[in-house]
Amino acid sequence: MTSDPRAALIAALIGTWYPFHFEHYSHMELQFSMFVPLAMLAVLKLVATPGPSAGVFLGMTVALQWLASLYLGIMLSTMLTPFTALLVCGWRPRITRRLSVAGVLALAVSVGVIALVSLPYLQTRTARGRPLREIRQGSAIPSDYGYPNSRLANYTWLSREGAQNERELFHGVSALALAAAGVVPPLSVPVAAVLVSAALVFDWSLGLNGLTYDDLYRYVPPYRGVRVPARFDAVLGCLLALLAGYGAHRLIGVIAKTQSRQNLTTALLAALVLWDLRPSLRLQDYYSSPPAIYASVKAEDVLAEFPADHDIDFMYFSTFHWASLLGGYSGFTDYSGALLDARTTLPSAKSLTTLRRLGATHLTYNCAFEPSTDVCSSVIEALDRSNALEPVASTRWYGAEVRLYRFR
Repeated sequence: MTSDPRAALIAALIGTWYPFHFEHYSHMELQFSMFVPLAMLAVLKLVATPGPSAGVFLGMTVALQWLASLYLGIMLSTMLTPFTALLVCGWRPRITRRLSVAGVLALAVSVGVIALVSLPYLQTRTARGRPLREIRQGSAIPSDYGYPNSRLANYTWLSREGAQNERELFHGVSALALAAAGVVPPLSVPVAAVLVSAALVFDWSLGLNGLTYDDLYRYVPPYRGVRVPARFDAVLGCLLALLAGYGAHRLIGVIAKTQSRQNLTTALLAALVLWDLRPSLRLQDYYSSPPAIYASVKAEDVLAEFPADHDIDFMYFSTFHWASLLGGYSGFTDYSGALLDARTTLPSAKSLTTLRRLGATHLTYNCAFEPSTDVCSSVIEALDRSNALEPVASTRWYGAEVRLYRFR
């Protein structure tokens, strides 16, 4: 986009080292954002030098992003709409047959693949939409862009008090400084298009706290299934990297006039980015085996497991016994009101009755997941007294009591 491989290197380093990737290392599909900048390059090629190959290239990059990640595919398509419109308004290309053919081919290739990918999605309950309270929780607020995630090594000294999961969106000083250098006037049409698109993506990352996301939710059906609008930060990171590339191009041209000095300046900028955005990846011990009570569990059993806020741990334990769980966790958790009440009111008699009615055959309680020993003792005592349950197995695990009960 600048015809400058040095600037491209800096942009690539920022895009690769972008904090979002390390914050979402476990969300594999969110790592695959590589088609976002390629799609933007494809739009530039289509508008500047239209032709069949440019249309197919654009359609393929958009389709590949949808195949790599539905989340990012939806967000890319949304961002490309104003980006393309701004380029057309700025460059005012002649509406020729080649441009029309390129546009039709881009739509045909991308829409065809998107339709196939979307069929399973449309057949699931996520297509009916998520509750607004869930989307609001995943909507960023402007101050979230001041919170670094815990894996950004150079910024661990900054307070993260008040930070929310998936909403620690600080981009790092080097990326912001280089992007700022890239948007100093005068601006070319592509830079202006990237800048305005970045502003819109920032607003969309605010979700229901922003100005325009509610319109996306209302009029664009796929957005009714998007749980975390703050993930627009993945697309924002690509736009920020492009602006930083423009900034690096300017700085290299201003600071250094000879090729050797330009190479040295590039190396210094690269080192700055790598140092500034370096991650701190700490491995943590995890349970090598589940509590021994699960040896008494059969694959046909249905477990209600407590305390209720450790669903992911219980799902891991289930890989040792393969019984079904009444609960669990996924990207679209839609518990019934009855189950929610039962999970929050254990060990009441009503809670146990509801769990049995919903299909549970067994109940577990793991005091290793309960920070209060007093709460643990009172719950175990109540479960032992209950006429709805009979004890099956008990053990100590990580120094705490773990019990398995069968519903009578």
